[in-house]
Amino acid sequence: METLDRESFDMAFKKIQEKIKHEIQPFIDNLLSLSDEDLEDFREDYLKFYKHCDDSIEILDLFKTDFKKLDTSFKEQIFNLYLYLGMVESLGNLVLDLLVLLLVANGKDFHVESIHAPRIRHLYSLDDLQKTYVPLKMKIDFLDYYGIKTYPKIIDSKLRNDIAHFKFRVDKNKITIKGKGITDTLYDNGDTFLLATRLVLGMFGDLEEELGWEGSKVKKVEGINHKQHTDKNSDSTKK
Repeated sequence: METLDRESFDMAFKKIQEKIKHEIQPFIDNLLSLSDEDLEDFREDYLKFYKHCDDSIEILDLFKTDFKKLDTSFKEQIFNLYLYLGMVESLGNLVLDLLVLLLVANGKDFHVESIHAPRIRHLYSLDDLQKTYVPLKMKIDFLDYYGIKTYPKIIDSKLRNDIAHFKFRVDKNKITIKGKGITDTLYDNGDTFLLATRLVLGMFGDLEEELGWEGSKVKKVEGINHKQHTDKNSDSTKK
C-alpha cells in the first residue's frame, strides 16, 4: 500500500468530511433547541472533555516534533506503531466519549451490563464513562446504531488491538501486521484520524460559540497534523 499523494488524499478525505458532517451535525443542531437547564449536564461534560484533551494534544505535539528528526528505520516504525496507539487511546477514546454524550443529550440511552448490582448501568456523564470500563467497540457500535458511522470507523480498533497485544512480526528490521508493512498504512490512517478529529472538534467549537460557552481550549486542536502529504517526486519526501 503506497502513501497517497496530496491531491489523492484531499479528494478521499473530502468524501469522509461530508459524511462526518452529515451524520453528526443534526445531533449538534438539536442541542440548540434545548433549554439551558437541559443542556447543563452536557455543557459540564463538554468542558471536562477539553481538560482531559489538553494533555493528549500536548503529548502528540511532542511526538510530532521528535518524529521529524527520525530517519526511515526500524526505530521509526516502532515509533509509528505507538504513536498510532497513543492517538487512538487518548484522543480517539475521548472524542468517542464526547459523541456518546452528544447522543445522551439527544435523549438516547447508553447502558452497559455489569457483574455487580445493578446489572444494567445507565451512563450519563463523562465521569460515568471514565469510571466504568466501556470497550472501544461498544462505543463504536452504539454510535453506529444511531447513524454516527464514519468517524468511529476511522478508528481502526483491530489495528489498535494488534499493536497493543504485539500481534505484529519483525523480520530483518521490517515490521509487518498480517503480512503488510506498517509505515504507509499508519501514515494514511493517522492523517485521516487527525483530520477527522479536528473536523469533529471544530463542529463542537461552532456549537460552543453559538451557545456562548466559555472555558474550553478547542482552538488548540487546530495545531494537530500528523504529516504533510506530498507528491512522491517532490524533494520534501526524500530523507
